[in-house]
Amino acid sequence: MRTSEKTANLNKAMFEFQQKVQKIKKDSKNPHFKSSYASLANILDSVMPVLTEVGIVVTQAPMGDVLITRLTHSESGEHLECEHDLVMKDPNNPQAIGSAMSYARRYSLTSLLVLNIDDDDAHAASQPAATPVLQKLTMKSKAWKAAEPKIIEWIGMGYGVEEIKKEVAKKYTLGNDVIKFINDQK
Repeated sequence: MRTSEKTANLNKAMFEFQQKVQKIKKDSKNPHFKSSYASLANILDSVMPVLTEVGIVVTQAPMGDVLITRLTHSESGEHLECEHDLVMKDPNNPQAIGSAMSYARRYSLTSLLVLNIDDDDAHAASQPAATPVLQKLTMKSKAWKAAEPKIIEWIGMGYGVEEIKKEVAKKYTLGNDVIKFINDQK
């Protein structure tokens, strides 16, 4: 990150900006990673009016294989800038170049402006894991063919009836006929 020699006016404007800017909502989906994110258009729509109000100009331009994002205080000329590498698989593919530029622009603005992106994923991550629905194991079910040899192996190894029930119950809801089968083996 580079700055002009003086930054007092820019810092004051950035403080004002950070007091006024709202949390930015995620408005786009990434189907590949099954995640959501705030699009560049949404970020710009959210921040540009506030930046203009406090007198900060944003410029973003590629220079070789980096994107330079610069915040300039319009009255004093004080500035702050950062570089973000433009990472792409195929630098000859215009689609790859555009994707790398959009990504770099989004993340440069987000970090330089210290933006608060609404983390709807945090809510989902903080919820208790769903209890899996267990398949019912009966001696007539298809799963019995896989479970029976294991149960017999555990019996041969000296596992107690309750230990076997506990192990099988990790994967299945036990049917009465399976419980009877296990009980009858001892």
